[in-house]
Order: sequence, then C-alpha cells, then structure tokens
Amino acid sequence: METVTNRVELALEPSQPFRLDLTALALVRRPSNLIDVWEAGAYRRVVPLGEPGPAAPEAEPVLLEVRSAGKLDGTPFDERLHVSVTGRWSEAELARAGERAATRLLGLDADLSGFYVVAAADERLAPVAERLRGLRPPRYPSVFEALLNAVPCQQVTLVLGLTLLGRLARAYGPEVPFAPLDHATGPLPLPSAASLAAADPADLGALGFSGTKARALIELSQRASSGEVDLSVLPQEANEAVAGTLRSLHGVGRWTSDYVLLRGLGRLDVFPHGDSGARNGLARFLGAEGKPDYEWVARAVAPWQPFAGFVYLHLLVAGMLERAAAR
Repeated sequence: METVTNRVELALEPSQPFRLDLTALALVRRPSNLIDVWEAGAYRRVVPLGEPGPAAPEAEPVLLEVRSAGKLDGTPFDERLHVSVTGRWSEAELARAGERAATRLLGLDADLSGFYVVAAADERLAPVAERLRGLRPPRYPSVFEALLNAVPCQQVTLVLGLTLLGRLARAYGPEVPFAPLDHATGPLPLPSAASLAAADPADLGALGFSGTKARALIELSQRASSGEVDLSVLPQEANEAVAGTLRSLHGVGRWTSDYVLLRGLGRLDVFPHGDSGARNGLARFLGAEGKPDYEWVARAVAPWQPFAGFVYLHLLVAGMLERAAAR
C-alpha cells in the first residue's frame, strides 16, 4: 500500500442494455442510505478489498464513484460508464480494484439474454422488464458486507434497518482520510470484521441493536476474521451448501441466507421466500388472493427460473419508482 493518495479514471462499456440509475436504485433503495449513495447522477461507495480472514489481512478500502459517460446509439438504456477510484494504492492496483468493484456492484458481468427471452413470453412480466430495461443485478462488494447489510434489516422496516447500518458505520467504520466523508450524507465505510470482532454487545445495544443482532454481528466478525468460517469459498459452492454455512451463524435464518445468496453472491435463481414483503408483493403482482406461503411462491416463480431473483429485483425497483411518482 502507498502512503500517498492516488486517483485513477476508467472508462467501461458494459454489455447492453444497461442503466446506471436503475441499477444504483436497487443498491441505494432509500435516500437515507449512507453506505450506498446516489447523488447528482453519481453512485458512490467506499469499497473493501476482499473477504476477511487470517490469511488475508484486511486492506484499506477505496472510494468508488461511477457516472454515466453518455448513451450509446441514442437509446434510453445503453450507457457507457466513467469510473473514478481513489485510495492509497498504486495506480495499477486502483485500476484493477475499481474495475472489479464496479463490475460486481453493478452486475456488469451478468448474462441476462435468457431473462429477456423468459420475460417476453410472460404477459405480466414483459411490460415490467421493458419499462426497466437496463436494470442489472447488483451485488455487495463481499459476502461479509452482504451480511452486515442484512442483519440490521432483519424484522424491521428498511428505513430503520438502514438507520442502524449508518450508526454502525459511524461507530466502527475505518478512517478513510482520502474520501470526502460526510456523516450526514455519506458514503460511510462499513466496519471491518476485526473492528466488530472486538465490539462490546452493550455498545451495539446503545446504537439500537437488539441483543440477538449484536451477538450475530460480533460472532460473525469473530468467526470470519479468525478463519473459522471462510466466506471466500462460498462463491464456488452450491446454493444449499452456502445456505447451510450461513445458517450455522448465530441469528441467520432463511431471510438472511436468501438475501446473501441473491445480493452477495448474485444467485439470480433465488427468490427471497423468507421475505414476507416479497411474498406479498409477488401475490399482488400476480393478482393472487390469500396469504402466500413458501410452496405457493416456489410454484409461482418456477416459470421464471433461473431468473426468479432478478424478477424480485424488478418488482422491488418498480415499486420504488411507483412510490416516488406518487409523492
């Protein structure tokens, strides 16, 4: 790592269709999000480099900023990207880290050609897919950060979950001297596993976390930083094996494991069955009556496989746009 701050600028041309605003919305979700920030046409985030573990000491993060560099062919959904990466690394290291982070966060490496075939054949899904053409499936920078995002949001409103996440970042996030951090607007860096591993549950309780959530965050951080749980191997494992590993962690159930599979590992076949809001939203979308259970959801999303999770992201973003338009 360097002692001086460097900044590199990258030009990326994602496979099309692609829209930065829609994809960033799937990450940001609410204006109160201080970790994933969308402001003045730019997506900004402080990005860690890799998963925690004893064999890979946690490196200082970088600041990523992504803007549209203009439309291709005059269409509303084909965009080039301008990426800025700032950090105390060599320019070559920053360039590699920036391209890798942007690709993961914005789902630039996902092959969605099959999704558009599936969507075109479904009279309900086709207009939603066309309206949101260019949305990509975003992923958090690491499985660890996917879990950090998930635990505060368990069984509470998204606004409260993001508020808790912001408090966690303020209290335990690293100092990033090269980033224009603002505790009121972000982006704030999330804590490392090492810093949370040493946290006092009472201090997390003072931030508003329940005892179960405090224990979940601390034990996750301890087991990840010690290597007892190796999060870096999960991308190579099947969904069932990943879910088993995740559910061995305190406080992780079906909702959280589904969340991490979809948003941390990009498993687009995973519809978040454990999310009652997602189940109810699916029932409304399909015009179904009654209380949807897991079995009903599995049958309902089967025609969309292996893209049921991406359909969920479409319904999520469509709902956010509708609520914004109604204000």
